[in-house]
Amino acid sequence: MPKFLILSVDDEEITQGLIKEVLSSEHVVSLVSSGETCLKYLENHVPDLILLDVSMPLGMNGFETCRKLKEIESLHNTPVIFVSGQSSEVERLEGYESGGVDYILKPFEIDNLREKVNLNLELARQNSDNTNLERKLTDSNQSAIHALNYSNDLILVIQFYEHCHQFKNNEMVARKILSITTELGLRTVVQIRSNGTTAEYSDFGVVTPLERQVIYENHASGMFYQLHSYLMVNHSNISILIKNMPSKEDNDQEITYEKLQETLRALGFAANSSILKLSQSAKSEKCNQDDDLLDLMILKLQNICESYQDETLEILKQNIDALEQLKQDAQSEQLQQKIVNLIEATIKKSKKINDNKFDVGQIKEEIGDLLEIISDD
Repeated sequence: MPKFLILSVDDEEITQGLIKEVLSSEHVVSLVSSGETCLKYLENHVPDLILLDVSMPLGMNGFETCRKLKEIESLHNTPVIFVSGQSSEVERLEGYESGGVDYILKPFEIDNLREKVNLNLELARQNSDNTNLERKLTDSNQSAIHALNYSNDLILVIQFYEHCHQFKNNEMVARKILSITTELGLRTVVQIRSNGTTAEYSDFGVVTPLERQVIYENHASGMFYQLHSYLMVNHSNISILIKNMPSKEDNDQEITYEKLQETLRALGFAANSSILKLSQSAKSEKCNQDDDLLDLMILKLQNICESYQDETLEILKQNIDALEQLKQDAQSEQLQQKIVNLIEATIKKSKKINDNKFDVGQIKEEIGDLLEIISDD
């Protein structure tokens, strides 16, 4: 496994020493103590990942440092993980907006640090495979959004509705949205929430942990939620995050912004309707499966009862035959004792059936297994 270059930016020597100790067995670790020395270091080095402290008392803080380093072209896709003693929603939002991909809370656990570093290195590798696609998308953004007009907006939404009947799952809904937003030159992340599960989809296939968290925390913040250059379009079961919206403050792009906003609102509404239909269909299918399992339970109980009844009838038949024989042997001096013995034998046989053939505990256990299958589904 190749060793990656990790740059840690933190003014606390103890934290720096721990980071170097934990990561240097797998990677090459460089340490600097401020935002200014970080930018100086980056003039001659291109790390594979940066661990960046948020609160540094001297000079720039972590967010300011991140914005500066993201202006360097060679570092545009370098993952930045913020390290902080606080992890409020406001901090995470600012960290995401400034270009971060993840957050580690101090004091951190060694395993958590290692896992987050390795995870984001792998996500960065996947992201690098899409660099050319992203560049083309960025280049086409301006021409695509300026070409928007009302009829184009309407056509895009109609196209989505035309494909609704073809959607077999939520991923197909998300992929169709991404294909439309890509056509518009927009970088997009889609989050779908349905039947107790949450899933994210990106036009480049990579969704960072911080991105996922920020979307989830703000999906109930109104239909439109502005994050500086980002726009979230929220509905009950879906959020669409646009990462390169045109500036609302720019007079030349104000009309374009409003057109895009309304197109995304209509697209989100159509997608949300599709997700709800898929959810209802899944619930209906589950009900049918539950009905099948309940039918199986009823059949099992019927078979047990029939088995119990057959055994009981057989004993009664044997007893009747025995009584008929006793009737024919009425002169026997031992008649009374034989009847007593027969009754005792009948009781024992019945008890044996109840204890062995009709095991209530076993039946409960088997029914419980079937109920567990239903609840798991």
